[in-house]
Amino acid sequence: MPKFEFDQELHVSVEGLWAALKDSNRLFPQIAPNFIASIDHVAGVEGQPGAVRLIKFGPVSPKGTYVKEKTVSIDAANYTITTAEIEGGHLAQGFRKWWPTMTLTTVGDKVLVEWTVSYEGGEDATEAIIDQTKDGILHLFEVLQEHIVTSGDYPGP
Repeated sequence: MPKFEFDQELHVSVEGLWAALKDSNRLFPQIAPNFIASIDHVAGVEGQPGAVRLIKFGPVSPKGTYVKEKTVSIDAANYTITTAEIEGGHLAQGFRKWWPTMTLTTVGDKVLVEWTVSYEGGEDATEAIIDQTKDGILHLFEVLQEHIVTSGDYPGP
């Protein structure tokens, strides 16, 4: 299965970032409403493998766009999560599979956020969609970093 990788350094603690990500259903629509209008838990045990959530995108995306994603695995000890899109999102753009894995690693006083996205299909517009995906995630995490730093809601160890 083809894949692409990218990473980003954030000036927050790994514990604070992980805590904020666990609160993303509430937090992302609050801090980035242009990108994410809402996130709702729709099946399974929230925060556990098998959980499904519905993410409705904000006005920067075409009206009515959404993705349903299923949590495939979570390794809290190693700050790693893998999800799979099961409806909408990249699947609506011609991909047959879209499985992102995110790993957080402490690097000095920063966090390295590493992404690996495995996919199938999407031959018609792969590079453009991959670039758009990277840009959106990098921007969202910059906004998240700013919120963590300024709010004090997700402190480090």
